[in-house]
Amino acid sequence: MKRRKSYLLLAENRRKQRGLNKEHIFEALIHPEYIKRMDNVKIAAKTIYGRAITVVYTEEETYKNNNCILIMVIFEYDKEADAAYIYLKYPIKEGEAKKTIALNDNIVLDFNQDQKLIGVEVLSASRVLSRKVLAEAKAV
Repeated sequence: MKRRKSYLLLAENRRKQRGLNKEHIFEALIHPEYIKRMDNVKIAAKTIYGRAITVVYTEEETYKNNNCILIMVIFEYDKEADAAYIYLKYPIKEGEAKKTIALNDNIVLDFNQDQKLIGVEVLSASRVLSRKVLAEAKAV
């Protein structure tokens, strides 16, 4: 039970950190643009005010409520540079990315000093990502 509370507290802190209110989350859950099911989790996504909001959740029967683990991202696309950035933490302060790992020529991961993933850069985004995905991104 203690672990479940820590996940809920983490989700609530992420929501506040990203400047989202509960209505944004409910909107993504109630009227998602798409839902993907994977094993025991579901992923609901919605673009609200130019921000891509992704909610990863489990539907677990408990005595009184369902639990949600929320992961919210901000997805930006610079058409001129043909580069996209997925913020897992927003905003990322200057110098906060302490470690960068290039997975390949197009995907670069940024980590903070605690080795937590804070962002993903997609280079040559128009070749790597679909038009539909790029259309959902906030223009930079």
